[in-house]
Amino acid sequence: MSEERNNILICDDHALVAEGIKLTLDGYKGFRVVGIASNGQEALDFLSGNEVDVILMDINMPVMDGVQACKKIKSSYDDIKVIALSMIDDVKMIGIMAAAGSDGYLLKNASVEEMQRAIISVKAGNLYYKNDAYKHILSTARKSLIPKSLFPKLTGKEKEILQLIMEENTSPEIALKIGVTLGTVETHRRNLISKLGVKNTAGLVRVALEYKLI
Repeated sequence: MSEERNNILICDDHALVAEGIKLTLDGYKGFRVVGIASNGQEALDFLSGNEVDVILMDINMPVMDGVQACKKIKSSYDDIKVIALSMIDDVKMIGIMAAAGSDGYLLKNASVEEMQRAIISVKAGNLYYKNDAYKHILSTARKSLIPKSLFPKLTGKEKEILQLIMEENTSPEIALKIGVTLGTVETHRRNLISKLGVKNTAGLVRVALEYKLI
């Protein structure tokens, strides 16, 4: 009996990440990486002339991000499965991708074994996430409207403060640099944490870098 083949398209604008995934998956027990795309539009173009079973889709990319790409792919190719790839383990982001039609969500630091399980699972028609609570999110979020953007819009002052936070300035230093009180800086910091759905300053920096908010 011949081994079932899983044709995989990797869509990620970070070449090293994409090549690393390809090296770990390609040729292993029926896994075949048939292509690499650096943005959503390239993925769509690739699909028009190639057979793909599962797409590993980065979320934040130039030209066309993973949310829009997933929505377009799902509207045109019912049989192709999409697994979102992200550095962020965040309920809001999982919900956004689920609303776009994704079949699963994986962190970029997932083991090779977990990535293989996810591909096999979604190809079989299941939703994949290692946490049962998130599986519920993936299942129910498909019924909701897709948000207009990945994150709430930041004000000019919030962007200025976020930039200074990323440059490792303390709250007193930020207050001095932009001419406001320490309390004002702390209020903006709390608002940023709330808006971006993170727990602390480290989370702010991680999300800002991953999604190029500055």
